[in-house]
Amino acid sequence: NVPAYLELYMDDIRLAPFITKNDSLDMYTSGSDGAKWKENSGVLVATSDSMGQSNGHADLSCVVYSQLGGRLKYELKTSTQGPFDDLAILFNGILQDAQFGESANFEYVQVEIPKGKVVITFRHRKNPGELSAATLDKLGAVKTDGTNKVKSIELWARE
Repeated sequence: NVPAYLELYMDDIRLAPFITKNDSLDMYTSGSDGAKWKENSGVLVATSDSMGQSNGHADLSCVVYSQLGGRLKYELKTSTQGPFDDLAILFNGILQDAQFGESANFEYVQVEIPKGKVVITFRHRKNPGELSAATLDKLGAVKTDGTNKVKSIELWARE
């Protein structure tokens, strides 16, 4: 488990386990080949180097229940390069958004959350298209660190 802090502003929100605004939440982290997100001074970090294989992922997840839905807001600093690696946001296992690039600073991101039970997953993906080593070699050298950093995760109610 990775300690994280969420500010909750949703209608009748319940997390598993139930928490209230400003309580700490142990978000679940898992991944392929033992890859996991790590916490460093309030910033959650995942790297492609933590995956010993040619492709894989590291997940950071929590469960949200809402009658109306809302918005997931967070800050992202990425140093990833498609198609080598990226950060995907999944709701109930379905891709909602994917980001890659080189950020000089943390950038604000928001995604709409549907009503009902939603498993929110931040997924650092290495070689998300599962391209062959030969294809990746033809694309040239990776010019990024293969790192995603997330902080200031917030959930807001739909108004």
